[in-house]
Amino acid sequence: MSTRLTTLQRTEVHAEGIWSARWSAKNRLLTGGQDESVKHFEEKADGTLGLLHSYEGHTLGVVSVDVHSSGQVAASSSLDSVIR
Repeated sequence: MSTRLTTLQRTEVHAEGIWSARWSAKNRLLTGGQDESVKHFEEKADGTLGLLHSYEGHTLGVVSVDVHSSGQVAASSSLDSVIR
């Protein structure tokens, strides 16, 4: 059995590389990047991503993001040793 990956959208969403991405159960995507930010997207009806919010506060690149199964809480960790 093989799995086919397709490109949902090709766009520059972070100023530098994306190090982490996580889908939530509500068709929302959280990304963390080398630019020290976390971005929160929602998949639109036409299949593109719309930016809901950009979270700042880390002082070094974000290496991990995760979303609680309820979709209500998320966390990010960074090379600055902080979990937000």
